Amino acid sequence: MIRITQIVDRFSALHPETPASVAEERGRVVLGLSGSFDIKLAGEVEGLLASVIDQLEAGRSLVVDLAAVYYVSSTGIGALVTSLVRAQRRNVPFLVRNMTKKVRSVFDILGLLHFFSKDESDD
Repeated sequence: MIRITQIVDRFSALHPETPASVAEERGRVVLGLSGSFDIKLAGEVEGLLASVIDQLEAGRSLVVDLAAVYYVSSTGIGALVTSLVRAQRRNVPFLVRNMTKKVRSVFDILGLLHFFSKDESDD
């Protein structure tokens, strides 16, 4: 977990307008994203997710908390889809939680909502 914390801290230092957070919750890694997840940031977030996924042992879950994400573009969704595929290849369960209505609607419009597992603690 120390390595993951360092990865997330480095991302947050480089992107203070859209910091990320990480915590351990019930044995799962919870990665909190924030801000506007648009074309300018999508590649950076995809890199962050790839680095975190690569640090997890097979079977350990990654929960991506989107509560503080107020906008997501189709490019941002693409980064999440790419990360989902990477996680599946590494046998790392990839869950999302706390999507705002606005963010959820983008997933729904693109027909991708059903590909993402919802964290059971999500409301």
